[in-house]
This record gives sequence, C-alpha cells and structure tokens, in this order.
Amino acid sequence: SPGLVSALLIASDVLVLVLSAIGVVKIFQIFTGYAAASGYYRLWPAIFLLVAVYTLRGLYACNGVNAVDETRLLISSTTTVYFTLVITILLLGNPQLYLFEMLLGAWAISIALLPLARTTLRSLCGSRSWWGRPCVIIGVGGASRAVTSLLLAQPRLGLRPVAVLCTELTDQTNIEGLPVVGGLELAPVIAQQYGIDFAV
Repeated sequence: SPGLVSALLIASDVLVLVLSAIGVVKIFQIFTGYAAASGYYRLWPAIFLLVAVYTLRGLYACNGVNAVDETRLLISSTTTVYFTLVITILLLGNPQLYLFEMLLGAWAISIALLPLARTTLRSLCGSRSWWGRPCVIIGVGGASRAVTSLLLAQPRLGLRPVAVLCTELTDQTNIEGLPVVGGLELAPVIAQQYGIDFAV
C-alpha cells in the first residue's frame, strides 16, 4: 500500500540521517580528539525539517519517479536544508568549534547514503505484493504495452499496474498478463474495486 511504502521510505531516510549525524561526530573524535559536540547535537530537529522538505518535494509519493530524478531531488533538498542551517548559525554567531566541518561531513555522508538506502529497501521489498501504488494502464497500443512492461519489470518505481482500460475497440484480453477489463467508462468501477487513484 502507498502508506506503508511511504512509512518505510521515511524510516529509511531518518535512519540514514541519524547515523550520518552520529557518524561524523565519531569521525571527528577519532581524528581530532575533539569530544564536545553538544552544540552540534542541538541541531537534531533539523532531521524533521529534512523529512518535511522531502515530503514537499514528493519523495515519499509512489508516483513512478526514476532513480536519477529521485537522487537529484534528495541531493538538492538535503543541500538546501544544510545550507539554511549554516546561514542561520552564522547569523546567530558564536558557532561551536568544528561545527561547520561536522555539518559538511554529515551532509556528504547523507547525500551518499540516502539513495543507497532507498535502493536497498526497494531491492528487499519491491517484489512484495503490498509494495507500490496500484494503477491502471490506459490504452492497448505499443506505447501502453511498453509502459506496462517497464512498470512490471521495475517495481522500484513504486507503481503496480493491476488492469488495462482500452480507448478503442480491441479483441485483446490481456497485456503483459494484465487483464483488459473494458473501456474508459469502467474507470470509476475499477478505481473503487482495486482502490486505484492513479492512471498511466
């Protein structure tokens, strides 16, 4: 279901952000011997800000975003939040020693691990019946067949086709194993039966 997929993506992102924040402190402690990170840890609410920005950018919606676009959105959103943190700290003045270096390190670790964690999650769960948003394919031509094949072959995109609606008369009964259930006039019935709110 879309809700469960979104929850798992949020959990994956939060885990990466927390581990990045803690990991960069441990790295600085090992290489500099600097152990006072209280000022850095006070920035933990930024994790909620990051999740809010990801949500606004559509990163938790099952809408077929490909890996390249998703990575681009993750990097730009994360960079925007970290840049905002740095500007805010500069305006407030008196930053803690190594604070900016820690933020830079956490940013670098985050943008490296966020896409990797999402890819791993999709590899583990993409074949599950509950993964993704159910959708209906409209049309029975070559383009519709290509889209159907793509979505079935790449469940990581988050769209799970369950039926096909035809826009013209056809004697085809299925496309790539999906039933051709009828014309567009059946759209409301199919939407209610399968809980579909998305069409391709």
